Amino acid sequence: MGNTIIFDNSKYFTGFGEVLLRLSPPYTQQLLYTNVLYSYFGGAEANCAVFLSQLGLKTKIITMLPDSDVGKAALRYFRSFGVSVDSVLLVPDSRLGLYFYEKGAGVRPSRLIYDRAYSAFALLQKGDINWEKVLKDCGWFHTTGITLSLSDIIVEETLKACDIVKSNHGIVSFDINYRQTLWKDIELAKRIIGEFVKKVDVLIGNEEHIKKLLLPEQIVQYSDIAEYLFSEYPNIKTLLITHRYGHDTSEVEIGALAGTRHSLTQLTTRNIHNVVDRIGSGDALAAGFMYSYIKGNPLDKCVDFALAAGGLAHMIDGDNFILHEHDIVTLLENASGRLIR
Repeated sequence: MGNTIIFDNSKYFTGFGEVLLRLSPPYTQQLLYTNVLYSYFGGAEANCAVFLSQLGLKTKIITMLPDSDVGKAALRYFRSFGVSVDSVLLVPDSRLGLYFYEKGAGVRPSRLIYDRAYSAFALLQKGDINWEKVLKDCGWFHTTGITLSLSDIIVEETLKACDIVKSNHGIVSFDINYRQTLWKDIELAKRIIGEFVKKVDVLIGNEEHIKKLLLPEQIVQYSDIAEYLFSEYPNIKTLLITHRYGHDTSEVEIGALAGTRHSLTQLTTRNIHNVVDRIGSGDALAAGFMYSYIKGNPLDKCVDFALAAGGLAHMIDGDNFILHEHDIVTLLENASGRLIR
């Protein structure tokens, strides 16, 4: 069956969420025993916008940044990749959220520490964003469970944004992206995410997060998961279920399957060896799927493209996936080991 969603390419793919500054020791050094930290700007929704911009879509981010040299550096960074930052608000006397990422090695796991309390974005208040204005040219609105975890006001404002997008015949996508350290209370996460998914056209989620937050315990088979979600949430038109199994920090198996109300693909997997950096790889996978779906490809081809994007993202340092469509096509054609002249 054909795609059930049509995206107007003259409009923007719009990501709403927090931009963070990541600080990481070189290679696999430990945080407490290094004198050097590399910095990267990122954030789940912004990562998707950066990648989709490289693929030729019009993209923008809506967020709050400190009115400081750090905030303005973030604006320059995203603008350099063609992402519109015209709807970003600069907040005086505020801070940018941080996180520290220590890469693991072999059986030593990676470690992530957030320092994002009281950031410009987390302190968003009602009325700070003129949604009618910033969404007037939005054709696709994307956010994640990370964003919904930050405050009750952000949940209310995100719901308001979704209503405006849908009233303008736009598309709403949502990546569950459950983070236990941000939610604290899983019952709260279940309630808020369960309500939010009622607004969603395209639902993306790791199978573990979907089972934990949206399903009764007895539902475990992929076909049953899809049937339940389509039945329980009538607005969902497209579903992407992702799979991840880590052998150790250097090797991982990623997988995905996708469905509409008319069809469901089989789970497809890809083994990734010699992982360089896994942060942002899930965003690359999600964005890769959305891009291929927007282009009208069959679901199985969308899944293949998504897994290739997610796989390549494991090979790049930093949160953002700075590659082009031909790089992904090269991998799909099994030509990635060749010298490109």
